[in-house]
Amino acid sequence: MLQIPTISSNWDVIYSIMSQYLATGDGMLIPLIIDLPSFRFKYGDQLLSWIAEHGTVWQAMLVIHFASNDRHERYINLALGLGYRIMESNNSINKLEIIKYLNGCGINNRIGRYTIFRGSMEMLQFLLSPNNVIITVNPLLSEFDHLKYVLDHQPDIIQPELQFELAVVIGRMDLLQLLLQQLPLLHNPLPDLGVDLQEVLEMSLCWRPQPSIFRLLLDSPSFDSRISVSNTLWKRIGDRGFDTIVGLAMEHLNPTISNIRAMIKSAIKEDQIQFIKLMYTVYHSVLITKGLQFYLQAIKQGNIDIIDIIFKAEPFTMGNYINDDPLLKLINAINRLFERTCVHQVIAALDYIINHMTDTDRSRFKSIVLPVCIGNLDKSRKVLLLDHLFKLVK
Repeated sequence: MLQIPTISSNWDVIYSIMSQYLATGDGMLIPLIIDLPSFRFKYGDQLLSWIAEHGTVWQAMLVIHFASNDRHERYINLALGLGYRIMESNNSINKLEIIKYLNGCGINNRIGRYTIFRGSMEMLQFLLSPNNVIITVNPLLSEFDHLKYVLDHQPDIIQPELQFELAVVIGRMDLLQLLLQQLPLLHNPLPDLGVDLQEVLEMSLCWRPQPSIFRLLLDSPSFDSRISVSNTLWKRIGDRGFDTIVGLAMEHLNPTISNIRAMIKSAIKEDQIQFIKLMYTVYHSVLITKGLQFYLQAIKQGNIDIIDIIFKAEPFTMGNYINDDPLLKLINAINRLFERTCVHQVIAALDYIINHMTDTDRSRFKSIVLPVCIGNLDKSRKVLLLDHLFKLVK
């Protein structure tokens, strides 16, 4: 008895096989494939979209020809992924011809949410033409020519706040300027667009931050210098080391102590040496009152360059921090330092700390802090670190 083959249930495997096959331009297997029940029920709603992405118009014609009966209606009536494939740039030379053919066959789909359009200008022009009945698009445009074309021909399909946010995230000042020129609605305060200014400020730091875009947001009519910006924004500035942005943020956003603490700690954690150096050079007076916690944070990270910057800005002396239990805080910081994987980095940081202490602090450090930390040290730590520590306490 003839055995009917079954199709794997692994979607990624089937997609990989089909995309490679369709890319060859061959169509001889298509009648066999669409007649397999296991393929029809699992992947039938994706076949035309795969052809649009990787195949040819001839392959699409074969599917329509062999699937034109009730048993195979899934291939035609449920082309679920077709809309999203149209929005991508893959197979752009053949895709437009395929889509126009399917459009003439009465197949239709809809993109139910706003989706970034990455296709060609020719595809965009077709989708916006009266001849298009295959799909109703809600595009978000990331190319200047595409956005200008849509604004000139069908501006009503643009969703202003989402388009504005996309331009901010990808750092495209040209798109923002075009929107401001051609959509009067955007001249109103941003909250009227449903845009959260704080959220958009954070978005502007997601990818390639542009000071000009950050400034544009701060100069918007909706900006209020009294707004309280969450630590999320400041942490992002710190951990990415955005030295071109921090000046604008410090000037216009009135950072709280909590904001500054979050930003500097994030910068220390991510080893943003130049950013820390800039902050202690330009905003020294704002930072020195926080010296103890930043110095301890730098010790935990074990970056000797950052330790040096912070110590020179505000030399650490235990006697200055009696109310802050400096010994207990130092013990915690040294314990964290010992957890660093690079033993040589740990030794270099430890030597710097001890060499820059006063004689009184050095004595207390060796007699109290180091013995406690050595006692907490995991026995599996490398002998090199243990030998160095024992030499220090002698």
